[in-house]
Amino acid sequence: MGYHFLSFRKKAFSISEKEYQDYYQQTGECNLLKGSDLNQQCFDKINQHSVGEALLDVGCDRGELARSLASRFQVTATDLVLNQEVVDRGGAAITWQQGNIEALPFKDQQFDTVFCTHVLEHVIDVQATLV
Repeated sequence: MGYHFLSFRKKAFSISEKEYQDYYQQTGECNLLKGSDLNQQCFDKINQHSVGEALLDVGCDRGELARSLASRFQVTATDLVLNQEVVDRGGAAITWQQGNIEALPFKDQQFDTVFCTHVLEHVIDVQATLV
């Protein structure tokens, strides 16, 4: 597994979307129980500045942020790979949708607030992501 992590950086920009997804599928379970990369201040700021009813968490990873907002908002959480254990832990209060941030499967203006945290460093085409 260690080689898999180390070699990924060299080949990330030359592999297919399927290979990229497979990488995250194979390595995602290594940090499944880690929790969030966000601290409590980040959770509080996002909660404070979220508006409307429908929220989208792009790159939800382990779903910590989505779960923290699900009691107040209609939350949809998406990621390149959704681990079933994360979905199960999140429960029915969250709508889970697998998707690539470079081409999200949602309509324009479907959500009142959209956020993504600790995601851009994982995308191959930042320009496509930001459009």
